[in-house]
Amino acid sequence: ILIAEPDNQYSLLSNAKFEKQIGDKSIGTVFTQRDETYYRIGLLAEMVLRGEIEHGRKSGEAMWILSKDRSHYINEICTYKFHRLIEGYNEGLQKKLINAYKRVKDIYGKDKILLEQALNTALILKDFKLEDLGLNKNEKTNILVAALLCKIDLNAHKRVINHLDPTSGLYDSLSMFNLAKNELYFPPPLEYTRGSYEIQNSMDLRLKLAGLPEVILLVFADKLQAIENAKESLPEYLKREIFEIFAPGAEQLGLDDIANSFRNTGFKLEQPDLYNAISNAMEKKIGMSLEDAKLYLKNIRKDLETSLDVSATISTRVKTPESVYRKLQDKYGSDISEEQAVQCVLTEKTAKDILGIKVVFENVGTQWQYMPFVIDKIKAVNGYLEEGHSLKKKTEAAIEGKRFDRYNGYVHRIDNKHPEAVIDLMIMDR
Repeated sequence: ILIAEPDNQYSLLSNAKFEKQIGDKSIGTVFTQRDETYYRIGLLAEMVLRGEIEHGRKSGEAMWILSKDRSHYINEICTYKFHRLIEGYNEGLQKKLINAYKRVKDIYGKDKILLEQALNTALILKDFKLEDLGLNKNEKTNILVAALLCKIDLNAHKRVINHLDPTSGLYDSLSMFNLAKNELYFPPPLEYTRGSYEIQNSMDLRLKLAGLPEVILLVFADKLQAIENAKESLPEYLKREIFEIFAPGAEQLGLDDIANSFRNTGFKLEQPDLYNAISNAMEKKIGMSLEDAKLYLKNIRKDLETSLDVSATISTRVKTPESVYRKLQDKYGSDISEEQAVQCVLTEKTAKDILGIKVVFENVGTQWQYMPFVIDKIKAVNGYLEEGHSLKKKTEAAIEGKRFDRYNGYVHRIDNKHPEAVIDLMIMDR
């Protein structure tokens, strides 16, 4: 049996060896247009990172699909994405989403592209961490169901929508969403924008039409889904809408992560070569992919949350390539070359804070009591602490009788599973 190996190599295995290696999961099955093919797991991992392999789900089992043949497996891809959507939610919310999804599949019928776009919007919403943004259980349920319905003809399916939510709240949310989504933006000429309120007024109008906070989040998610699906550079009006309306609008509402998502996605589409160069340099510096870094920090956060015996909010972040590039532009000027930017990421302290953890204690002064414990947890067994400038500031403030409420430092985490990773740590109280 033929097996695809890394570096464009192939190997032939006997049936016995093939069955053994399939069993120990060193070989994976990939579904193509015509048949099934077999790849070494290491090669599969590389292809997933390059976007050449997609995930699907059939009969309750996960599957790998060759991206160029995805049109033959769109049902399995949608099933996988829906499984990701409901994963981690409680039984009550899962039941409501499953019920809505059954109806949604009937509405979209053969138009699986719209169904997938709706699922992508819902997954982006889920990534917003709705519970951390202050939405209660009902609001979160309502807006996730609305995301699944955001691509349908609202009036043609009003009866179905009201059946899912007899209170009409779902229909009202979708109505406001359509108003805000369909509001056209006509960017004023750049030479007339200085000192003008035109851009701010357009932003305020969009937020006003959306009305409810959860609907604003749905508008943001829908726009992100649209630009992430773009295959080439954005038209000028859409690029300006992202950078002049959506990113600042999210920032104005205190949704910095969402604002960064808009800027980063826009940067990726406008300057793909530069984006990839900086992204690759960042991954080389931290010793893992940016996606793996999110999971890496998530596990550290979970460990801290279960270990602390006092009330504290723990958040993590992985800097985006756009954010790193913007920081380098601020330091070296907007004409910094790709080669210079990559070299700076690899060698300078400017890009040292790619990984970050913030721990905010509820009670004033608690951070100093628990600071050694938090640092020890993050650095693991063999790690070490590189002091930030704020420890000196704290000492000076204490001498002068002033209150200093935050600590900054770089923690070098070393464990058995990962190479050394530098984490920008902030500990503070509210």
